[in-house]
Amino acid sequence: MADHGASIVVGVDLAAMALRLQRERSFSEVEYTCTECALVGGGIVKVCNGVCGGCALRLFEGDMFELPPVAAFHGTRADFVYDRASMMAIPPLMRELYVRAVASVLKPTAGLMVERPIQEEGDESGPPFSFSADQVQALYEAATGRRYEVRAMENRWDGSLEPGAVHYYEFLRVYPKLCL
Repeated sequence: MADHGASIVVGVDLAAMALRLQRERSFSEVEYTCTECALVGGGIVKVCNGVCGGCALRLFEGDMFELPPVAAFHGTRADFVYDRASMMAIPPLMRELYVRAVASVLKPTAGLMVERPIQEEGDESGPPFSFSADQVQALYEAATGRRYEVRAMENRWDGSLEPGAVHYYEFLRVYPKLCL
């Protein structure tokens, strides 16, 4: 996204190693300034800021559910969100809370790409937890009060032959319906 004209790219992960690998793989030339912010209920979130070309990079290491009150997160307004594996990792009963946290930083015209596992009908095991395009639409509409269009963009085979593993993933394009 930084290479395609984004003015700010925000990343969030609970795992320090995942963020470190992302920095090394995608932004190895960037120097980061990292600070720790205290959370209201206790605990901390680490925030790393850097610049790549003209794009600001802001990476949060911490629990996504704890981030909305953090000024550096709450003050962010996103044009686009790529949910690579978050919604599929979250138990179904926590999805509404997760979507509200994501929606809190969306601009009214922001779009999303949500990766979802394609599993056998009725497979409730996880993670990854399966969900439908209709569920994504309903969750974002409830969280934002806006109408959304959700369409499948493409499917991907992960190449794994491990029994019980998810082999196909679908990428959903989620955009607000704009009145003209």
